Amino acid sequence: MWTWYLDALRDYVLTFVLLALAMAGTYWLVRALGGRRESALGLAFVLPWVLGFLVFQLFPLTASLYLAFTDYDVLSAPRWVGWDNFVALFHDPKFWSSLKFTLLYALFSVPLG
Repeated sequence: MWTWYLDALRDYVLTFVLLALAMAGTYWLVRALGGRRESALGLAFVLPWVLGFLVFQLFPLTASLYLAFTDYDVLSAPRWVGWDNFVALFHDPKFWSSLKFTLLYALFSVPLG
């Protein structure tokens, strides 16, 4: 009955322990390389933010940018098509219609909000 809770709790504890080990490793590495205590602590405490940025922001951004230039349908491997996706997009009348309505919505909803 409580297995889902225990599984989630185990994952959270494991993440916490791994992050604490990475922070301690960063601290000791900077200290071993001759860094000051304050620098080592600063780098250790900024490490979770940097890892979060890399995992949740930079990786999805670069993956999306790469996939924008491919023919990809989730079931097969991406195939490079270059600018063809964007050429097709600019020739699609639905794109221009949706862009017009999005701009109108932003033009009226942002000031009124």
